[in-house]
Amino acid sequence: MCSSCSAQSQSWANPHEYCRVLGTIDQPDRRYVGPESTREMKIFFDATYGADGAVVWRCMDGEVYACFEANGPSSGCDRQIAPKITSQMVRFCIDNPNADVIPAAVAGHNIYWWACSSGRPFLARIPQGGQLDKRHFIADAWQLLNGAAYKRVGVEWFNKGKYDLAVSLFSGAINLDQNDTLAYYDRGNAWLALYDYQKAIVDYSSEIRIVGNNAYSYYRRDLAYEQLGELDKALADFNHVLENAPTDEEARGAAARVSSAITAKSSGPAGPQEIPLISYGGTFVVPVLINETIKLNFTIDSGAADVSIPADVVGTLQRTGTLQQSDFAGEHEYQLADGTTIKSATFNIKSLRVGSIVVENVRGSVSPPSGQLLLGQTFLTRLPRWSIDNERHVLQFQ
Repeated sequence: MCSSCSAQSQSWANPHEYCRVLGTIDQPDRRYVGPESTREMKIFFDATYGADGAVVWRCMDGEVYACFEANGPSSGCDRQIAPKITSQMVRFCIDNPNADVIPAAVAGHNIYWWACSSGRPFLARIPQGGQLDKRHFIADAWQLLNGAAYKRVGVEWFNKGKYDLAVSLFSGAINLDQNDTLAYYDRGNAWLALYDYQKAIVDYSSEIRIVGNNAYSYYRRDLAYEQLGELDKALADFNHVLENAPTDEEARGAAARVSSAITAKSSGPAGPQEIPLISYGGTFVVPVLINETIKLNFTIDSGAADVSIPADVVGTLQRTGTLQQSDFAGEHEYQLADGTTIKSATFNIKSLRVGSIVVENVRGSVSPPSGQLLLGQTFLTRLPRWSIDNERHVLQFQ
């Protein structure tokens, strides 16, 4: 019975599944029916090269190896012939007994550097990084694409603030191993940075399901619960962290904050209200619900003329439908602290909710991608009265 007939008749659209079955093949054949390269492959090499080009891949020992060809096909990705002395090289060295180099027209176009000594050809050296793998490809030019590689480059994208690209690579790692707990945790962090709290909760919950008692995932998950207003679940997670780490001051403060919010919520909006401030990135922020759709953490800045939102976050709000093109209203000129003026695009925010207070039709402005989310005067002046209790870290208003 033909043992290879089954593989010969099958087809695959996923490079990893293709390589797992076929083992070693130097170039995908007709049995591979997927795209020439996957989104994960392109994102992986963009982190290193950041240039236009193509990704080629092959299989070795059941794993996917890929090479980046910048600006068209590159000989660095080609299979190299084993170093071999040819008759043309011998004749060249007879005529040039001590030549420092044998021209490529004679030696062939490959990575090896040949020379002549006493009328005989010899391999002078292999360029640095030119060592070959067992299939005679330049080892340093080809990257093993496995879960560890996807996670490593995913972290690089995350640290650059490209959270959507990080999500793609962490997802690639999870597709290879459904029990990759670190990939779930890292992807949860990326979802949290993208303000997609539901997806963050799903990933943290997956990591907890596999590992069990992981204080980091519980803590991050309860932050997501808190942003969604699911305070009871958030408090349960914070308390779970404290059961295992009773001296964790950050978790203790968070539990107190959520407990206070639950009490305030149950007592109703009558009288002065208090909104607990959240310690985030070295400052204190307040959760604000935009257009009753997405909740973001804003820094309260009475010196800012508008509610200010960085351009990359504005892009996210547009992609999720929270902001429409019709909400934009041209540009406005602003004076900075040093006296210079700049122009920024402005838009209308249909509603901002802080606690039970809702302010409608608030002007917002677009700040550079590196800027902060600022709750400025176009919101603050609409409140009858507000203040910040710096000792208790709460926003008070009526």
